[in-house]
Amino acid sequence: MRRTVLLDFPDMTTLRAFYASPEYPPLLSLRQRARSEVLIFDGAPA
Repeated sequence: MRRTVLLDFPDMTTLRAFYASPEYPPLLSLRQRARSEVLIFDGAPA
């Protein structure tokens, strides 16, 4: 089963704060166990 998850952040600073937050490690653990690919788009038009 293929899934696509899209997270939208207002800017890269907010994205980095999310990644460094104490809430993210459990989610990171799940993502690392799954077959996943991360793509980051900076400045994509809304």
